[in-house]
Amino acid sequence: MRWRTNVLPPRLLASLMAPEHFDAAASFVRPEDVVAQVRVSSDVAQHAAWLREDAELGFDTIYVHNVALDQQAFIDAFGARVLPALSR
Repeated sequence: MRWRTNVLPPRLLASLMAPEHFDAAASFVRPEDVVAQVRVSSDVAQHAAWLREDAELGFDTIYVHNVALDQQAFIDAFGARVLPALSR
């Protein structure tokens, strides 16, 4: 499972020295643990809502990062449907 190390505490992450250490430390992480820590949705409206909430907190700049493999689909979807929804 990708991105499972995102749920590990920073102090533990700082002590891991090799890729296999990260794998071992994250071996207990379940998909629902990742979903609780990482914004996961195939619904672009949900992403727009999350980003709108972030903007309302007063951030000047928000960076988004696609964790899926199809970067072009992400760029197309966010460019066509998410970013325009934020500029309203």
